[in-house]
Amino acid sequence: MTIKIKGREYYLIKDLVELLPLTRESIGIYLRKGVMKGVKIGCRWMVSEKNLEAFLDIGGHIGRKILESHRES
Repeated sequence: MTIKIKGREYYLIKDLVELLPLTRESIGIYLRKGVMKGVKIGCRWMVSEKNLEAFLDIGGHIGRKILESHRES
């Protein structure tokens, strides 16, 4: 489930764990190191759909397929 703020969709880490073949720990590391871009509000990371797409583009074809399958469901 995403959070909508000012018309933009944001994913929490728990959403990304369900969506991607990554662990919570891996996603946290990617966010802290800037591999995946996100915004930390309080103690929660939020990743915009645009930043998720950019991260998946790094993975090429497989990353885009993951995002497409999520949109279809």
